[in-house]
Amino acid sequence: MAGRFFWPSRWNWWRMLLLGAAASTFIEVTQLVIAGRVMALSEVIANMAGALIGSVVARQVYRGSEH
Repeated sequence: MAGRFFWPSRWNWWRMLLLGAAASTFIEVTQLVIAGRVMALSEVIANMAGALIGSVVARQVYRGSEH
């Protein structure tokens, strides 16, 4: 899990949200230099939600495998 890689002892939902926001924003801003591509705030928000949901699911799976 990415959260365990970056912060092995401290998993927090807001850290995953920030990581997802940073990655998504970087990708969207990068699209500004590609001809025919546009940046959309709605995509950043959707990607942030996906990162948060994915990290919560991964955490539950990780916790389930510990037992």
